[in-house]
Amino acid sequence: MSNDIPAQLLDNLAKGEEVKRSLKTRSLLNIPEYTFLTNRRIIYYNQKILGRFDLIDIPYSRLAAMKAERGRVSFGSMRFTSEDGDEIVLKNSQKRDRGVRPGS
Repeated sequence: MSNDIPAQLLDNLAKGEEVKRSLKTRSLLNIPEYTFLTNRRIIYYNQKILGRFDLIDIPYSRLAAMKAERGRVSFGSMRFTSEDGDEIVLKNSQKRDRGVRPGS
């Protein structure tokens, strides 16, 4: 497993769940935000101060919509929506695929 994956996220993976791809972006306050694609679901992980974090996940079986938009320069956005209306929104994601493959 890659050292780039936060320990709190690893603690929240189900038995047999593997991270296949990850994307690290930064918020306006330069705080890391991660999106992980596992063999079971999409996970959004937002690191906060004092060890806190937000974690939103959408199992593939509950994924209702996925939308990608191109930005004007080099960034775009992606939106994943579950059947229940939960959303994971990635802003300022680079147009080129620079996702990290764990273990590579």
